Amino acid sequence: MISLMKLVEGKYDYGCVMAHIHEEAARKVLDFNYKTISEDLIYKEGNEFGREQEPHITVKYGLVNGYTEEQMRHLLRQVTPFDVELKSVSIFENDKFDVVKFDVDGKELRALNEMFSMLPNHDEHPIYHPHMTLAYLKKGSGHRFIRSPKKSARVRVEAIVYSNRGEKSYYKLG
Repeated sequence: MISLMKLVEGKYDYGCVMAHIHEEAARKVLDFNYKTISEDLIYKEGNEFGREQEPHITVKYGLVNGYTEEQMRHLLRQVTPFDVELKSVSIFENDKFDVVKFDVDGKELRALNEMFSMLPNHDEHPIYHPHMTLAYLKKGSGHRFIRSPKKSARVRVEAIVYSNRGEKSYYKLG
């Protein structure tokens, strides 16, 4: 789990690849986030954590080497836009806060993770659990948001974002 704010500010030692969801779906995710989670539950530590403002799905975190635009285009050359499934709302817990997230799945997403996992990386979580972080909450307050809807939602991934220790590049698929 990573904060996009940290990526933007360049506070990471590693690179990251993220699936960027379609703009309309991103607006709906943000609306859901603000309507569902009250501000008094949000965990902040300085300018870190809080709510995710740019909904994304982490494909691979921990890339050791930096990659040029040409190298990324080459890696993504055969990847076309694809759909992923938002399945349920769940949480990650740690000592400081709870992370509320959508569980996400899709065969193309998993294939991208496998591809980028072959590159040198320092990923402390070798089992891929695709998710879309909504917000970081005060410890113990996340359980109330866990839900498994009867129907899942599908969202379109049309671009990949590569962050080389905070310097972001967008790659339109297809």
